[in-house]
Amino acid sequence: MRHEFVNERPVAIDPGLPSKIQSAIVVTDLGAATVENLEVHLDITHTWTGDLRIKLFSPDGTEVVLVDRRGGSRDDFRNTLFRADAQTSITAGRPPFRGTFRPEGDLLALKGKVAQGSWVLQVEDTAQQDGGALNRWALGLDTNVVATSPFTIDVRFLGGLSPTQQAAFAHAAQRWAHIITGDLPPATVEGVLI
Repeated sequence: MRHEFVNERPVAIDPGLPSKIQSAIVVTDLGAATVENLEVHLDITHTWTGDLRIKLFSPDGTEVVLVDRRGGSRDDFRNTLFRADAQTSITAGRPPFRGTFRPEGDLLALKGKVAQGSWVLQVEDTAQQDGGALNRWALGLDTNVVATSPFTIDVRFLGGLSPTQQAAFAHAAQRWAHIITGDLPPATVEGVLI
């Protein structure tokens, strides 16, 4: 099942001495679900991207290097998506690094790790004089757990439908049972409690 998590709180990257910033996304409500696949989406403004080393840390501390000082004196990571199966390596990209890239480290090292917990993005500015900000970042997690719905929809056929039509309604009811995520107060319709 696919889960999306976003941190939109900007973090400044000081143009002074070399430094590290961190930003966390806390994944909750997934229990013991493990990672099957993941994506990391970045939006960073920074002059001289060749100063930056960017890493992702899983909740158990496993580290994956997304990029290690690439892009030279050019600027920014704009709408940059890291995927393990991307055709283009970040090492072949050019700032502002728009598009989908394979990171320098192996995102597949995170497969099988528990998804729930604190995921940390670390941006290290290895030089002085240039600065910027981590504007936003996001995680797309595919987990091994398929969501189950606590809701059931009973379809009562009172006649007039062919077996094919009944099957179509039953299939639709099953699909809606997976889509519904909240409850409404009970209602009585024609003497039947719904």
